[in-house]
Amino acid sequence: MTWRRIAVYYLLSIVLGGYFLVSRPRSEGTLAGPTKRSTDQSARLLPFARDDIQELTLRSDEGAVTAHRTGQIWTVLSPAEAKVNSALVTSFVENLTADKEARIVAESPSDLAAYGLAPPYATVVIKGKNTDEVETVLIGNRNPTGSAIYARREKAPQVVLVGYSVRSYADLIFEGAGVGKK
Repeated sequence: MTWRRIAVYYLLSIVLGGYFLVSRPRSEGTLAGPTKRSTDQSARLLPFARDDIQELTLRSDEGAVTAHRTGQIWTVLSPAEAKVNSALVTSFVENLTADKEARIVAESPSDLAAYGLAPPYATVVIKGKNTDEVETVLIGNRNPTGSAIYARREKAPQVVLVGYSVRSYADLIFEGAGVGKK
């Protein structure tokens, strides 16, 4: 390899490196300012932690399943003949209250049917440790890529994306309880 070729490679790497530094998006706090778009906002789906949830009722058009937590064990209260494992309910709750935040896809949509939220696929009524802590979450359709589920807290205007497994666990709970669902 000649010195001329080595010099050309160095020059080319300097030019490409300079181009990269100049053309890359600037992060928050630089002179260019914030680069986040409104569609990249995130929020927590539920205002309380997983361990603060004491009871939940998962409802569909065809029935409801109510479970109560004692310590770390979930017991299905109704229907009485339900064969739903405690770990299944725990996984469902963990996916609703995951530490990661849910991505907001619409701040205040006028047509909830577009997200499968009017009517919802399922509704989850969650009770916290205190009797006045009650939240209702609507579970909707899959997003276009099929990788996430639309959800909305009844008291909040935003529609968010949550993990696909939320609906999968809901289906398994309905199945184990003998509550028919699509």
